[in-house]
Amino acid sequence: MDDSGEEVIAIDDEDDGPPKKKSLSHLQNEVLSFSVSKNSGRIALHLSSTGQPLHINFDVSQVLTKECVESLEEIQLMRMSTPRFDITSSTIKLEFDDCGVKQVLSMLNDGSALPRNICFGRVLDTMCHELRSFVSIYLSLRDIEKKIIRESGLAISPVSIRQNVAKLLVSTVTGSTIDRYIGGAKER
Repeated sequence: MDDSGEEVIAIDDEDDGPPKKKSLSHLQNEVLSFSVSKNSGRIALHLSSTGQPLHINFDVSQVLTKECVESLEEIQLMRMSTPRFDITSSTIKLEFDDCGVKQVLSMLNDGSALPRNICFGRVLDTMCHELRSFVSIYLSLRDIEKKIIRESGLAISPVSIRQNVAKLLVSTVTGSTIDRYIGGAKER
C-alpha cells in the first residue's frame, strides 16, 4: 500500500503469469533523478516524481575527494579502460567528499527549488545517498554507455540507470543496422 492507502501493483512484463505484488517503497522515497549534459558532462538534478529540472548541476569532481579525482584523471590521461568501480572492492575506490555532496545539495535549500511538500532537512540524507549512487553507477559504466546516457538527455533515477542504458543500447543497435548499408556500391 502507498501513502494514500491504495494498493500498488507492479506488473512484470517478462512473466506470463498473473501480476505480482512487489515492494515499491524504494521508488516512493526517491527524491532526485539525474541527467548528464551532452557537451560538458555535468550532472543535472531533477525532481524524481515529476522529472522537473531543478536548475542545479555539478561536475563529478565537486563530489569526489581530490585523490580520487586525480586517480580518475590519471586513468583518463593514460587512455586506460575505465575500471569497474565496486563499492566493496576495486582498483580505485570511489571516495566521496561529504562536504562537496552537501554543498551541491544545499542549493536546493533556498525554498524555491523543491516543492513545498518536501522538507529539505528530512530528505537530505536520501538525496545524498541518491547522488552518491548515481555517480558511482555512472562512473562504472563503459564509455559507450555513458555516451548513450549523455545523448539521451533523460532524467534517470539511480535505481533504474542500468535498465535505461540497456533499453537505449538496444534501440540504437536495432535502428541503425539497416541504414548502415543503404547506398552501398552494390545498390547503385
